[in-house]
Amino acid sequence: MPTGQAVAKALGVSVMSAAEIETTADSPDQVRVLRESGFNTRTPLWYYVLAEANGQPKRKHLGEVGSTLLAEVFVGLVLRSEDSILRTKRWKPTLGSKKGVFNLPDLLRFAGVLK
Repeated sequence: MPTGQAVAKALGVSVMSAAEIETTADSPDQVRVLRESGFNTRTPLWYYVLAEANGQPKRKHLGEVGSTLLAEVFVGLVLRSEDSILRTKRWKPTLGSKKGVFNLPDLLRFAGVLK
C-alpha cells in the first residue's frame, strides 16, 4: 500500500511535511516513534489520513486525502451497485423544482433545511 505522502502527490494535493505529521502526535513518545521508524516522512496511509484529520480546525472533518479516498469509494460503490439509478437507462428524477431536474437546493428543501 502506498504511503500517505505518495497518495497526496498522486492526487495533486499538498503533502504534509514531517513537522506537520509530528505536530498531530499526542505525546513526545509518539513523536519519537514517528522519527525513529521514519513514519514522519513515509507515513502509512491510514495514519496519514488520521494525522491529516487531526490537523483540521476543531478536528471535525477529514483532510484532502481522506476526503478524496472516502468520496472515491462511495462513487465506486454507487457505480457498481446493481440497484443504482445510474444503471437505469434514461432515468429522470421525479422530485425537484423542475421536471427531470433535481439539484442541491432541491435536496436541501427535501431534507427540510432550506425553504
